[in-house]
Amino acid sequence: MSYRGANWVHQPSDFRTVGSLANGIKPDLVILYLTIPRETVEQILEPAPSRTSVSNVIILLGPKGIYYATAEGPSGHEEAYNVEMVDSTRGGDAFLGCYAADYVRQKAQGEWNIQQAVQRAHRALACTISRIGAQTSIPWADEIDALE
Repeated sequence: MSYRGANWVHQPSDFRTVGSLANGIKPDLVILYLTIPRETVEQILEPAPSRTSVSNVIILLGPKGIYYATAEGPSGHEEAYNVEMVDSTRGGDAFLGCYAADYVRQKAQGEWNIQQAVQRAHRALACTISRIGAQTSIPWADEIDALE
């Protein structure tokens, strides 16, 4: 579900102190959109309050592909899929949803391979933009796996 202004729910003060983090905001995964206020994004990424740091960074580059990097060292660039873009609506959402699901699934199994997660999410994005519609364009898992 979404509603107008959903990205304005969290404010920088939610992430400024260890005490504020102790009140429940301890995510396994943080996804930041550019529509979130810059000050809030900067505070979320500021490691000092919780003595944590950013572990993974992914940058969607449109037709230039996807760049990814981890704090542990693995990084890379995935070329964009050669698909006809019919409708870009929900392409980024499909990518993020698939990436988040793969991240949580892999971590639950005691694994983590960012390249594998990015490649699978990239296939979800490619499937989505090659179809028309917002919800109807989002692929099922078997459709993502079929695009190799």
